[in-house]
Amino acid sequence: MEITTLLAFYGTVVSTAVLVWNIVRDSKDRPKIRLEAMIGTIYPDHSEKDYLVLTMTNVGRRPVQIKGWYGLKKKTFEGPKGIMVVTQGLPRILNESESHHEYCTYLSLLDDQLKTLYVTDSAGRKWHLTKKQIRQLIKTKQKN
Repeated sequence: MEITTLLAFYGTVVSTAVLVWNIVRDSKDRPKIRLEAMIGTIYPDHSEKDYLVLTMTNVGRRPVQIKGWYGLKKKTFEGPKGIMVVTQGLPRILNESESHHEYCTYLSLLDDQLKTLYVTDSAGRKWHLTKKQIRQLIKTKQKN
């Protein structure tokens, strides 16, 4: 085997590995929002109100502009299916690793007919709470 053939083979292997690496890296290089929700009291609020607090964290590598947060009732629900939550600090751009907290005092939206709570961004993408998170919120509300 000649040295030029060996170098050509080596170059092919290295360039293929670099191509695969770039494709994988670029496919993961996008905004991604992690949502966490809890029911709690805000201090110093000087009241005994419970709040639904939604924390949005950009765990992706690209900035993302959060427009708002919404709820959706199950298909079996009689009445309006959509819930739009009035926000305090949205729209807001979240850079890498930044988070934002929104809260709502209307806890009656947490019932057995709630399908999901989700956040939308300026590109129309939606991130939602998992079914497990929704069930935990409803259980927490029922305990209080």
